[in-house]
Amino acid sequence: YIRHHEGHETSNASKRAFNITATSLSMTLAWSIFYSIRWFLAGLRVVNYDSMTLSVIVALVASVVSFVIIFALDKMADNSKVEADASGNLEAAIRKIIGAVGIMIGFSWEQSFDLAVTN
Repeated sequence: YIRHHEGHETSNASKRAFNITATSLSMTLAWSIFYSIRWFLAGLRVVNYDSMTLSVIVALVASVVSFVIIFALDKMADNSKVEADASGNLEAAIRKIIGAVGIMIGFSWEQSFDLAVTN
């Protein structure tokens, strides 16, 4: 009983560690995408953007890029090889990334609206 119980605790601890790691890495990816888009668009200097216009353009581009990423990841998660993964970790990681990218979309629009209210 003790051995089974200890093995069960290790399993729960490893699942928690996986969830924390996957969430942290997926949020890091989402923030990296967001600031990469912002940095790229600010560096173009094709049009003299004020901060408000840049913020809205970043939100629009982030939404389009995120749609493409989410669409591709969803197709990948629906793949039979991913579903056949015995541990389910791969599909869970893909779903966490999709969630983080969705949060990034919300944050980009929130920054635009916040800037609009303050100006």
